[in-house]
Amino acid sequence: MDHVPLRHETFRPGGALKKTTAALLVVAAVLAAAGVEIWTARRRAGFIGRENGPLARLIDASRIGEQTALIASKAHRAGTEANAEVAGFVGERLQRAGLKVWNTPFEAEVYESLAVRLSLEERGEKKAYDLSEPGDGEPAFLAYSPDADLAAPVVYANEGSRGDYELLRKKGIEVRGKLALVRAQGICRSMKTEIAGSRGVAGLLVYPEPRDQGDAAPAFPDGPNTPRWAIPRGTLLRFYRYPGDPSTAREKGIDNLPPVPALGVSQAVAEDLLSRMRGDAVPEPWEGWLKVPYVLAAEGPRVRVVVKGQLVRKNLRNVFAILPGRNGNARPVMLGNHYDAWERGAVDASSGTAVVLEVADALAKLRADGWRPERSILFAFWDGEEAGIFGSARWVEQALRDRFPGLAAYVNVDSAVRANDFVGDVMPGLRASLGRVLAVVRDPATGKTLAETHGAFQLPSFSSDASPFIGLTGTPVAEVGFGRHYPVYHTRADTVEWIRRFGDPGFARAALLARIVALYVGWLATDPILPYRFSEVSDDARKSLRQLESRVASFGEWAPFTRSLRDALDSYEAMARRWDGEERRLANLSSKKVREAAPLVEQAMAAFAAGGRGRPVSYGRGSVLIGPSEEDRCDAEAHASLVDAVRSRDSVAMRAEGDERARAFIQAQQLLRAAEWIAIGPGGPDRRTRN
Repeated sequence: MDHVPLRHETFRPGGALKKTTAALLVVAAVLAAAGVEIWTARRRAGFIGRENGPLARLIDASRIGEQTALIASKAHRAGTEANAEVAGFVGERLQRAGLKVWNTPFEAEVYESLAVRLSLEERGEKKAYDLSEPGDGEPAFLAYSPDADLAAPVVYANEGSRGDYELLRKKGIEVRGKLALVRAQGICRSMKTEIAGSRGVAGLLVYPEPRDQGDAAPAFPDGPNTPRWAIPRGTLLRFYRYPGDPSTAREKGIDNLPPVPALGVSQAVAEDLLSRMRGDAVPEPWEGWLKVPYVLAAEGPRVRVVVKGQLVRKNLRNVFAILPGRNGNARPVMLGNHYDAWERGAVDASSGTAVVLEVADALAKLRADGWRPERSILFAFWDGEEAGIFGSARWVEQALRDRFPGLAAYVNVDSAVRANDFVGDVMPGLRASLGRVLAVVRDPATGKTLAETHGAFQLPSFSSDASPFIGLTGTPVAEVGFGRHYPVYHTRADTVEWIRRFGDPGFARAALLARIVALYVGWLATDPILPYRFSEVSDDARKSLRQLESRVASFGEWAPFTRSLRDALDSYEAMARRWDGEERRLANLSSKKVREAAPLVEQAMAAFAAGGRGRPVSYGRGSVLIGPSEEDRCDAEAHASLVDAVRSRDSVAMRAEGDERARAFIQAQQLLRAAEWIAIGPGGPDRRTRN
């Protein structure tokens, strides 16, 4: 309510002033009562109820679009001057929001392409394939490819998975010493090279298959789909072995470089190669939409591949800002995005950078208006993600050396909008709170809340800036955005024009994402007792055990080795459900009880971080809850190391993995029990049962 100054009244004998004064007192009493009621209702509503409306007004879709256009105005690969300019722009925007800003420079081995050529060398016919693209930018290449100058026949191998090569073997098609033409989709790029190397494949030609785009819309610029000339880029670094600078991996005795050379080719080149193959028709899942037959060719066209590059030490930098919380002892929440890109990278990841900048600005304005989060919010803008998750890996490594106590959560935004559907890759414990946010955000296209329309949450992958946090520290992680795939991914066609015309006209969904992220991060930072849902952890463990029982015939053989886990899980689950059911009581605790209980809740979730129990952790083993999957190491699997031990029938590993999880569940249960005793009292559960 605006303040209206009262006109000064001179005292006159009689009742007029008394009546006026009495009336004002009545009005003041009514307003005071209403104010108390409104304040109480807003407090009861929590951060989401209080700030959803203000954030909707603060977040500006046109500003997100303008910032995306500025960031994506030129190609800005990690290690280039253009990317350093983006870092400067990010820092300036954060400073203008009133935040404390700093950056941390570091060096890394960045791959620089020197030559990429592909030519047909058939008898009587030789020609060079066009590997150029229209417009300004860098030539396309796949980073960290081994140097090669080789001639070999080409065979079609679908997505290049283990199952694909096994099918070729059964059909009598030898791939050893040949080049494999594979689709860009499916298993991750670096995993394709690892599997190819294990099969003796000489190298890979990677192309964007039109069928994988989901519909037959026209190609850009007439429509949203991949142009025939577009060539996919990306890194071949096997970051699922260890992310970041290859020299760091070497120092640890880990080889994360690809075993075979690879280069990207356009649909036009792939179509020409397929047209020269002869053989039986492929299975239906292998078929594509290029205008040629897809066949199982024992001997395809012979081509020559030339790939040459070098590793150069380059200066990179991470950019940070902080919104301070009231409690310096509480674990902070971090919101991150990478700002480097292949080509202009308007979608990946310039749109995500613009969204995180908008979130930082909006939350800073809330703070200036009186909001005070309990815990600090760190904003991180990583360099070198596209090269191999360089920046985030460097920060996590340094945090471990500095014995940083850890984060309450890490929320990652890569690309803002790839498609219309909201997707969340979320660790157990953080899902219910994200669901609560989605329940108050409506999709303008349908009028429904995103809680009604989004698909099931999945696990975060090991192919983004979230992976060092999971793989080394076991930090609770959530990755959010709209859509998983988009047709112009990592090509020169990933431009602001594509977003404005097809991807996200008006940047409406990017603004929606900014509001979701601001509400989610703001809530996690505001509640003195973190809104973890501990029963999600036990639910995931139960699901993994059921899947093992259904898939592995030797259940009777491995079950005894995991008895300690089952017993600990039973006890933990009962405690977790009790704690999750106390949300209303926890919202009304005294400040003294909150101060005593809150650290125990943080520690209870941290119990599932393998490194938190005093032993060194190899990459991918930072959390007992999640690890790289067996089929595609870039993807994640719940309780992956336990699953691997059972599948391999390794009784020693089974017992060790079962005991490791049992210790984590027991520790988490004990910490939650202590928090419950402080918050509710030792008789709390019994009292609820009687009621």
